[in-house]
Parts: sequence; C-alpha cells; structure tokens
Amino acid sequence: MFNNKKMTSPAKGIVRAVVFDGKDSVGIGTDIVLKGEFVDPVAHDYMDMSNYTDALVMVSTPVGTTAVVKCQAAKLKGAAPEGFIAKNIPDFSSAKGVGNEWGYMQMMDADSGSPVDGSVGVQLSGGDSGLFFVNVNQIDLLNFEVTSVSGGSVTLSVSLSTKNDK
Repeated sequence: MFNNKKMTSPAKGIVRAVVFDGKDSVGIGTDIVLKGEFVDPVAHDYMDMSNYTDALVMVSTPVGTTAVVKCQAAKLKGAAPEGFIAKNIPDFSSAKGVGNEWGYMQMMDADSGSPVDGSVGVQLSGGDSGLFFVNVNQIDLLNFEVTSVSGGSVTLSVSLSTKNDK
C-alpha cells in the first residue's frame, strides 16, 4: 500500500518515495502510483503522479549483506472514470499472468550506463549502494521486489521527476 507519510518533496516538482527501509526478507515494497486516475482508494492513497516520467532509484545494503532487487511495473488497461475504482490493479506479490498483468522493468546503472535486465535484477553485496534510472513514461504502477537477501537488509527509495525538473 502506498503511504504518503513516506513521501517527501526535496525540490519543486520532485517527489521521493521510500519503498524499503531496512527490508530483511524477500517480498515486494510499497506501490508507487504513477497515474492517480487508476487508483483504488481502498488499496492505495490517491495521488496524481501523471506528470512524472523519470525515476532515480537509490538502493543500499549494509556491510555483510547480499541481495537481489528487481523493478516491477504495470500499465493498466482502460481508465476508470474519476472517482470510480479500477478493477484491474495487479498484485505484485502474486505470479503475473492473465488477470494479474505486470512485468519486470529494465533499469539503467547511473554509474556505468549499463542496462540491468528486469528479470535478473540488481545484484548487491557487502555494503553496496547504487543509483539506477527507470523510464516510467507510460507506466501506471511501479514497485520493487527483494528476491533474495542474506546477512542484512535492503533500503531503497525512488525520486520521481518530470523532464522539466532541474
């Protein structure tokens, strides 16, 4: 569930969301709603994020930790009229398929410019940290999944911005 209390706005037009804060087990994080008009107000807080096109992912682990983190995304089919609940919000914690449509999303390493295959994920070890870009243009929901972790925890946050932000 998306939690507005974890959102900060360090600069005009930029929003930062904490997805994991010391997560020490496998599983998904907090959904980031990118297109508010699709949001189920029971499952997610309403937030119009439709102007955001770029995401900077900041991930870190303490010394002694090994982990794999993958980016998950969904493009919802058909907008619900404003004020109505969309019925096709996927469950990122369940297997993807018909009726639960989502996929893994490629990230770009901000240091090397190398792509990180979405189904492989970011490999972290021994007090690692990294910055990654995700193109969220045309994406309605974004989440991240820890698929393995041992010896510590994972912290991950996302800063969203529009192409016009400085």
